Amino acid sequence: MNTNISHPEIVKVFDTKSLIITSAIAVAGIASLVLSWFGIASILLIIALLLFFLKSKANVYKPSGSFVKTESFYLDKEELPFLQTLLEGKEQEEPRVIKFTSTGSARIDYIFSADKQFAAFQLFEFIPHKYEVYSKMISFTGAQAKKMISYIDKCKK
Repeated sequence: MNTNISHPEIVKVFDTKSLIITSAIAVAGIASLVLSWFGIASILLIIALLLFFLKSKANVYKPSGSFVKTESFYLDKEELPFLQTLLEGKEQEEPRVIKFTSTGSARIDYIFSADKQFAAFQLFEFIPHKYEVYSKMISFTGAQAKKMISYIDKCKK
């Protein structure tokens, strides 16, 4: 899912697995061309080009080298103040679980590393016809990131 947030510690790098698969398909296409199988060759080369341009780069959290995932969830606008205080660290007690919905008057976008050592969150509020920024981007590292990711995982269920 495409989110509207980015972070300076997130960089785009070539995805080696995707590049190897793309290279194998391109080599198969060239071999088909040599064997005069023009239909198969053109299909394989087109697939290789599409994969190269669409899947060859991945977002990585620079300090750990871990791949980054992005997600967006929708919720009721009334939950935004609670979520903002939680993300800013002002909520001291065990936070209540928020129910995410398929649509809503508010949205939370977050990016997190696969090793759960990094997470960044931003809240959006629906103002007629589009989502407007409700909070600044708030990022966490280490144990705090794991805690926030596990909280979001609880809310997803």
